Amino acid sequence: AAYARGKEAKELAVILGEGALSDEELRSWYLRAKVFALPSLWEGVGMAALEAASCGCEVVITNRGAPKEYYSGLARLVDPNSIDDIGKGILERLSCENTGELMRHIKAKYSPEHCSGLLEAAISECVRG
Repeated sequence: AAYARGKEAKELAVILGEGALSDEELRSWYLRAKVFALPSLWEGVGMAALEAASCGCEVVITNRGAPKEYYSGLARLVDPNSIDDIGKGILERLSCENTGELMRHIKAKYSPEHCSGLLEAAISECVRG
């Protein structure tokens, strides 16, 4: 779910299940959203939330499993079994000022350049033995 900001914030828009989107369309939705929520019960990395954060969205994410490990305390963690907690998390992020700190964190730690550098270093270490 994504919640609108900017011009679209005049009428709070909740976008659910838009179906298949091109990369360009998806990026456009992320750029217009203020909050991206992924309160999933079973999630691996949560790539959609990382993508949304890299486009400037505040993130509300499950407190279960691996996704929470990527945000260094900058995302709002919620209990995916609690509608009240999810709703409070979304409202909290809608009303907070977006400083861009989460976006900067994600871009610095998970950019293709940074990740490939880490991979190259790990492979080099293995080769050196």
